[in-house]
Amino acid sequence: MVLRETKQEWTLRVEIFSDVLRDRQLASFAGRIEFGHKQSGLLEIRKSWFVKYNKPVYIRPKNFRDILRKAEHIILPRQQEPSFVSQLEDYLDRIQAPAPKTVPVCENCLREKRLTILSRRNAVKTSAEQVMCLACAGKELKLDISSLGIDLSKRMEQYLQNRLAQTKSVPDIVKMMSPGFDPSSDPSITKVDELEAGEVVEGRSIDNLPIPNKLKGVLKREDLTKLLPVQEIAVRAGLFDDTDMMIVSSTSSGKTLIGELAGIPKALEGKKMLYLSPLVALTNEKYERFKRRYRQLGLRVGIRVGMSRIEVGDEGKVIVDTDVTKADVVSATYEALDLILRSGEANQLGDIGTIIIDEIQNLAAPERGPELDGLLNRLEMYAPDAQKLALSATVGAPSNLAEELRLKLVEYTGRPVPLERHLVFATDDKDKWRIVRRLVSSEFRTTSSAGKKGQSIVFTFSRRRCHRISDWLNEHGVSSAVYH
Repeated sequence: MVLRETKQEWTLRVEIFSDVLRDRQLASFAGRIEFGHKQSGLLEIRKSWFVKYNKPVYIRPKNFRDILRKAEHIILPRQQEPSFVSQLEDYLDRIQAPAPKTVPVCENCLREKRLTILSRRNAVKTSAEQVMCLACAGKELKLDISSLGIDLSKRMEQYLQNRLAQTKSVPDIVKMMSPGFDPSSDPSITKVDELEAGEVVEGRSIDNLPIPNKLKGVLKREDLTKLLPVQEIAVRAGLFDDTDMMIVSSTSSGKTLIGELAGIPKALEGKKMLYLSPLVALTNEKYERFKRRYRQLGLRVGIRVGMSRIEVGDEGKVIVDTDVTKADVVSATYEALDLILRSGEANQLGDIGTIIIDEIQNLAAPERGPELDGLLNRLEMYAPDAQKLALSATVGAPSNLAEELRLKLVEYTGRPVPLERHLVFATDDKDKWRIVRRLVSSEFRTTSSAGKKGQSIVFTFSRRRCHRISDWLNEHGVSSAVYH
């Protein structure tokens, strides 16, 4: 039972709810109690009634006393506590009713004859002075966002409701959505979640690997003396036993080197290592690395991208396809290698010992997926005995895909440090770029324990946008370089 103050002196509003407390429960009965005083000065009920069909149904004071005695709890809303609370407590004690409890409740719910007791679980700040329950605060948030002229999709609306449940503050969410908001000023508002640092997997020394000593020497000269976690897990899973694998781990975790550890020893014995990528720039980057690293072992490295130039702003970087028939290590795009296989020139590839397929998640892409699927089938027919290593940092449902491709899943989701993920809103491209500039500048002002300035990577969906964003940042005082 809830008893709360009204504008009339010595009169209380009364609402009766079910015995089980739950958020936004609707009152079963609502009415009023008028109190007066006996000649002795003690409080007593003078008149009481419930409203039914908009008409008062009067209850005899004696009967209402019985209702008060049978109440499981008598609640006094903190914001609408009766002015004569001490006398009310004395009266309830005299009639042997439960002692009243003053608690915070959602006033918005009370206006709708509903009851929500506020706690840390569901209390949300809606202004400097007001607190509501989560459901009512969600309605306030929708109105505030609408007043900003923002039209939300259903998914976006659900996301903001989830953020509201986390931040417990409508003003913070509105601030985050307002034009000109600087996310670097209050990162806690935009934080979605945090990927925790993973389990530490101790990698073995390069000296303890079953690879040629001259390969060990090449790796050591590049300060690669110890395996990284995902590399160690791959070795334990049978990398050197010709096990076909799908390796899933974060970017820059050392996945490509796993393929090299398996493929280069075979290349030294005359069996080609193929590295396949969907991107010309990535294919060329690996080609340059393989060439620099493995020419000193006497291996010939080739590239096949199926084009002669890649646009890099006002400059053109020439990428010339080489003769893959003479190469021990081949770096190729999906399209270029598929052309070789479909044109009847597969004999150019010779004896293949290892196939590394980077970005295997492209199987799910509407454009590249069917092409990659066909390429994998053709490679299976041409080189059924080659060890196949599929790499990805972002594949969804990895166990399902690994099973479909008949590959052993090697997955490492751990990180050496935690990673926070934030979602920041922008009204247009220029607003988005201003936000990027603030975030990059803020990060650059931080210094690591090694004395290094914080760097940032900005991802976008096309080469042209890479250049547009980079040019804009450079024009606005942020040193930026392009990679694609």
